[in-house]
Amino acid sequence: MRFSLADISWTLLRPVIRRLVRATIMPAGGVAPALDAGKPVCYVLHLRQLSSLVVLEDANRATGLPSLRAPLTVGQLLEPSSLVFLTRSGQPSPLKREGYRYSPRLARLVGEISRAVRSGDTTVDCQLVPVSVFWGQAPRHDDSLLEMLVADTWIVPGFFRQFMRVLVHGRHTLVRYGQPMSLRAIIVEAANEWSTEAANGGGTAAANGSDISAANDPATDDPALARRDDFEPRALRRVGRLLRARFQTDRLQTIGPNLSHRQTVIESVVRAPSVEAAIDADAAARGSSREAAELRARQFAVEIAADFSYPTLRALNLLFTRVFKRLYSDIETSRFDAIGPAAGQSTIVYVPNHRSHIDYMVLHYVLLQRRMQVPHVAAGANLNLPLVGKVLRRGGGFFLRRSFKGEALYAAVFERYLDTIIARGFPIEYFIEGGRSRTGRMLPPKSGLLSMTVDSHLRQPSRDIVFVPVHVGYDRLIEGESYRAELAGQAKRKETLGAFVRSLRVLRERFGRVRVNVGEPLSLATFLRATEGRDQRGRIDMLGRLLTRRINDAVTIGPVNLLAIAMAQSPGGAMGEAHLVSLINDLKAMLARLPYSEVQQLTTQDGRGVVDFAIEEGLLVRVADPAGDILRLAESPPVLLGYFSNGVVHAWAVFALIAALVRSHGGVDQATLLDQVRTLYPFAAAELFLSLPGANPWINPARPGDDPATRDALIRRIEESVAVLVGLGYLRLQDGRIDLPAPGTRPAVGLVTLARLVDQPLQRYLIVVSLLVAAGNAGLTRVGLAERSTALAARIGRLGSLQLPQVLDAARTGEMVDALLESGWITEEGGRLCYGEALALAAHYARPLLGDEALLAITDATRDLIATVGPGDLPGQTTAG
Repeated sequence: MRFSLADISWTLLRPVIRRLVRATIMPAGGVAPALDAGKPVCYVLHLRQLSSLVVLEDANRATGLPSLRAPLTVGQLLEPSSLVFLTRSGQPSPLKREGYRYSPRLARLVGEISRAVRSGDTTVDCQLVPVSVFWGQAPRHDDSLLEMLVADTWIVPGFFRQFMRVLVHGRHTLVRYGQPMSLRAIIVEAANEWSTEAANGGGTAAANGSDISAANDPATDDPALARRDDFEPRALRRVGRLLRARFQTDRLQTIGPNLSHRQTVIESVVRAPSVEAAIDADAAARGSSREAAELRARQFAVEIAADFSYPTLRALNLLFTRVFKRLYSDIETSRFDAIGPAAGQSTIVYVPNHRSHIDYMVLHYVLLQRRMQVPHVAAGANLNLPLVGKVLRRGGGFFLRRSFKGEALYAAVFERYLDTIIARGFPIEYFIEGGRSRTGRMLPPKSGLLSMTVDSHLRQPSRDIVFVPVHVGYDRLIEGESYRAELAGQAKRKETLGAFVRSLRVLRERFGRVRVNVGEPLSLATFLRATEGRDQRGRIDMLGRLLTRRINDAVTIGPVNLLAIAMAQSPGGAMGEAHLVSLINDLKAMLARLPYSEVQQLTTQDGRGVVDFAIEEGLLVRVADPAGDILRLAESPPVLLGYFSNGVVHAWAVFALIAALVRSHGGVDQATLLDQVRTLYPFAAAELFLSLPGANPWINPARPGDDPATRDALIRRIEESVAVLVGLGYLRLQDGRIDLPAPGTRPAVGLVTLARLVDQPLQRYLIVVSLLVAAGNAGLTRVGLAERSTALAARIGRLGSLQLPQVLDAARTGEMVDALLESGWITEEGGRLCYGEALALAAHYARPLLGDEALLAITDATRDLIATVGPGDLPGQTTAG
């Protein structure tokens, strides 16, 4: 008996490899259920590696699949094993151009089935099962730099490197089975195309490919059939392309894109026609040489471009693992399977909320742990610090300036760089809020990167872009103290290397849990089709607000959030323990019975668990009292607790609006309540970026107009919310009238807490609207209204009626004016703002919600302010509307 070298190697090395390797199989049950038991099976590997063969054979045995060493019989063809390597040369290096040399066995299989197809024999087929084996893609227990340096990449390893991979990463091996492919079906499709071409070329072959055998009869006079010798090579190329696409998708999903050298990317950016034109324009504008302008363009590209390094990435993963274990008790993840359908087929753009510098680190860490490719992250140029910037760049960070104004060349280079990474399929991450929220609420979206992303897709529409909203929630913020200082009026501290080093002191503290939840992905191609006909600026604004709402939809509500909602409005920051437990249970029950969205994540802890957690974390202090213990907030004033309330308050917005209106009236009939909630809802929606389950997804709830689906969804939401509040005892419903609960009961006190949740969003709205109505139609410009509304808010704040910083935020006040314009509540004519009866009616409905003290302050401040307005701003307006 003769033994080949391969047999000897298999016999000697298989026991060694089996002792070193522990493989995870995906899918867990293999592909046996998808196989046709009556057809032969042939496994396809991309690379020729003995270690992969051993791993695959053991995986087949574990999942009940046929052995890869079993003989393969297909028609008249007999092969000694059921295994094919896609190419003889393996995966080419990304730095070299190297053609594929197909496996002779694969060519023989294609030839045999091609002959069967031509002869009309439908019984001959073979099932190809592509299998990928990855090494080092489960870095949960990495404890050395060596493990990161020898982990799997796109580069074909030599013998020594592969030996080190097996030695170091054998217990973190991943075997990924692809779906079986019918070789006959692929060849028939290729034959159909060949027949169609032959027919179009003047021959008699059937255009639909139904008479392949006749088309290949040597007796046929068709001169086009002289090309039939090309059929088998063409079929082989088709099979190879399909298999390479399968392997590429698996590799993209597992280890990320095939990265070229940074210099190659920079060169392609600078040589792009759009950048070449910008270089010429810059040289002409500056009166400099073209060489000097090109040098500036290259400097910009170097300033911007990431320098992705897998060893650095794995080193960061090791660092994150250790740091996060020290900082956090757990990082919970939800709904990451929602990303799967788009991975490998589209460019993924992650759009998380931005609460902390930890956000992008957490997302990187989670993606690495889930064996998903990590994104390139857009970072502000202020983070490009010595040493820190280099590490961020090698971890996938690319840097952009806060403003491109006055630098057309920089803008052209950045846009081309973004085009390049999108076209190459790199996932991207950026924060559409622009910066970290200091108040806890979602900030209005910035249009810069969104606009560039849309423009890039319009230039290169062949590959879709899928936005993935992500909500990151924390029990405590690492930046808590700096946020507290900023909210108290101190200037924002600049990022410096010294500040980064000082921040390392947080490693001595614990910060509870982090919760990461994926929202509903959004296909850009689908969005553009649905909004066709709208102007581009309006599309970008709509896209930004839609993504912001989807981030809010993915809200993660933890115990600190529930505590914050219950206690943020409590006078003196104290509450009886029994009442606090009951109130938290009620707040949780509202979202359990009527979820804010289908993708929200709500803590499993009940009121007692939340209170115990808060005491353990030092958020609450128990004060003994004969009538029952009192719980008092440890922080005074509770600025940061308000932060955690603001981040989730939108989930209770409709409940709160109903509670506030019923409480202000002391009871109301259902029809009146429905009308008033429908009138005021768009303002809360504009302020809090609310969405409506079941509404038209392309309609902004802040300006629903006459859209029937959105109107019906809002009515349904109001009615269902009333039913939940009645079920919890917060309202009483009888004969079409809604009344308050009995005085002195826990639901009566809870209703007050619930009603106060909408005070802040409506306070800013009422300030803006009161000033606008007081000035009269065509009384103020857009800028004038924003400036004077801010001054009015500041005055009321000094009077003590409005304390919280989000009410006094000048930027948010200006955005509210813009939202009123966008929603159609006010219009701009000749540079002046006008309003109609609908706005005055909405203002009338909102006034009782704010309380006598706040209303008096607004009325007095409005009258005093209007009296001081010059004639240039208020031409002839002396009466309030």
